[in-house]
Amino acid sequence: SPHSVPHSAPSAAAPSGGSSSQAPSPKPPPSPPPPMDDIMDAMMAQYERELRNPVTSLFAGELPRMLLIQVQALKAEMEAALVSMDEVMASNRVTLAVSAMAPVGIGVITMAYGSRLLLRSLRITTDAAAGAKRARGRVRARLRAAEVSLVALGGRAAETYSPADAARLGMLTLAVHRLYGEVARAAAFGLVESQEEYSALREDIAMLADPNGDYRARLDCARRIGRLYAVAR
Repeated sequence: SPHSVPHSAPSAAAPSGGSSSQAPSPKPPPSPPPPMDDIMDAMMAQYERELRNPVTSLFAGELPRMLLIQVQALKAEMEAALVSMDEVMASNRVTLAVSAMAPVGIGVITMAYGSRLLLRSLRITTDAAAGAKRARGRVRARLRAAEVSLVALGGRAAETYSPADAARLGMLTLAVHRLYGEVARAAAFGLVESQEEYSALREDIAMLADPNGDYRARLDCARRIGRLYAVAR
C-alpha cells in the first residue's frame, strides 16, 4: 500500500503583537535657559569665592575663566548699547534732518515773504504813480474840452444866444461839470498840494461855467488853471 503522506493544513500567520507600530511619544520641550541676571549673579558669587584664594584660584581654580566671562559680558553690554544708540539715531534721523533744515526753511520763507511785501509795495507805488498820471491826463482833457466849448461860445451875451449858442452853453456846462469831477478824483490821489489850492481851483472852475461872466476873464481863467495848478499841468 502506498505510503500516505500526511497533508499539513496551512496555518495562518498570527500577527505578532510585539511588532505593532506605534507613534513615538513627543519629547518634552527643553526648559528655557535661566535669565541672564541669574547667570551673572551666580558667576559673581563664584568670582567672589575664587578671590578668597587668588593665587590658588589663578593657577588651579576658575578665576581666569571668571575674568574671561566678565570681559565677554562687558563686551556684549557695550555692543547692545551701540545697537540701541544706532536704533535711536535711525529713528531720529528724520527729526534731525528737519531740525537741520529748519533754519534754511525759515530763511527761505522770510525771504519769500519779504520779496512779496517788496513787490506789493512796488506795485502799489507803480499803480499810484500810474493812477496819478492818468488823473492829470483826464483833468487836462476836461479842461481842454471846457476851453474849446468856451471859445466856440464866444463873447456874446446870454440874452442874444441862438439855439446853437444854447447848445454850446450846454456843452460848456457839461465840460465844466466833468472837469470838477476829475479834479475831485485827482485830489483823492493827493495831486492837490493843499486845501487852499483845492478851494481856489474850485472857484476858478465855477467861474468858467458862469454864463454872465466876462468872456475874456473866463478864457484867461481856463488858461490860468492849466498854468498855475499842478494837477492840470
